[in-house]
Amino acid sequence: MQFRRSTRIGVVAAAACVSLAVIIPAASANASQSHGLTSASRHTTLVFLRSPSSLVSPSMSRALARDEQASVAALAARLGVPVLARTTVPNTLTFKLTAAQAHQFATSPFVAHVLTNSLIPGPTQPRLAPSLGVGTSAKSGHAVRAHASCGTSASPQLNPEALGNINAPAAWSQGAIGAGIKVAFLADGVDPTNLDLQRNAAYASAGSPTGTPVITTYADFSGDGTGGATGAEAFGDASSIAAQGNTTYDLSTFVSPTHPLPPGCDIKIVGSAPGASLVALKIFASNNFTTGSGFIQAINYAVTSGVKVINESFGGNPFPDTSLDIIRLANDAAVAAGVTVVVSSGDAGITSTIGSPSTDPKVLSVGASTTFRSYQQDTFGGINLPGEAGGYLDNNISSISSGGFAQ
Repeated sequence: MQFRRSTRIGVVAAAACVSLAVIIPAASANASQSHGLTSASRHTTLVFLRSPSSLVSPSMSRALARDEQASVAALAARLGVPVLARTTVPNTLTFKLTAAQAHQFATSPFVAHVLTNSLIPGPTQPRLAPSLGVGTSAKSGHAVRAHASCGTSASPQLNPEALGNINAPAAWSQGAIGAGIKVAFLADGVDPTNLDLQRNAAYASAGSPTGTPVITTYADFSGDGTGGATGAEAFGDASSIAAQGNTTYDLSTFVSPTHPLPPGCDIKIVGSAPGASLVALKIFASNNFTTGSGFIQAINYAVTSGVKVINESFGGNPFPDTSLDIIRLANDAAVAAGVTVVVSSGDAGITSTIGSPSTDPKVLSVGASTTFRSYQQDTFGGINLPGEAGGYLDNNISSISSGGFAQ
């Protein structure tokens, strides 16, 4: 399975990661599978219970889930198997089971699926260019030109450019900044003390006063702890959702000398929902892997913490694309609980069908659009339109954005 970093545009957008698990469907566990039931080796196993109907109230749903778990835990007790973890969204119990024990759980009337835990690779990490210094561009031998699209220290250019494509500034002027909404993102480590993740007065509210952290909760499901290394993916996710524009960056100190920018090409970064509060859920360890168990525990934490939107910025294109997948089941449970789950269609362009789990009709799948201002800044590749002073093609469907039919 090939995994890729997601493309995002909008309040939240992501690609979901799919792990194909070994499946013992409760409806079909039978003697034909007995050839695999003699092994005494134990594997971490997720037992998905028959979740209550979404038509019942949340309190009744939790009560029914507890009753189901009690019945399955009683079976575990008879087998001498301890419960390793519990979640209610989705409704699961985690055990270490032999194949024979997994078969016994699969035949329980309270059990929907028995899935083995699995390793899930994280998104491909982008390589960040080091700061090159203000004077580097001039030393490259290339002419440093003035660019009308650069900002200044007095008026830094608003970034990301996609904010304009989705008309975010117009929404902000109407008061739609995401105030009072909790958004969770699942990624690697992040630094909550980053200056752009401290509440700007322009986006403050009664619940999030000026100067308080935008990331209100930081929880670890990777096993590394929250004090471990931070990552570009998590910082990108947090920034695209709720960066506060507190810092001015001079782009000329970050770009390659091959395509220089003049000193003082200043920008600021603002998220598309700068009034929102963030719940940072670290699921990818330093080795860039997580597990199905870690993923569902993060989803359960998000939903039970009152999150309204979940962003999952990682994904893959498994074949076949099965609905009996740990991540899809967890996302569907979150949606049933009233949470919006956002994923991306994928980064495979026109050569691929859309990636999983954006094939799931219960989640929001987001494509990518072109934002070519960076090309305009250096007239690279002839992107400027003939006869158009400073014009360029923009806000079209990106060639990298997956499209087509689901399996």
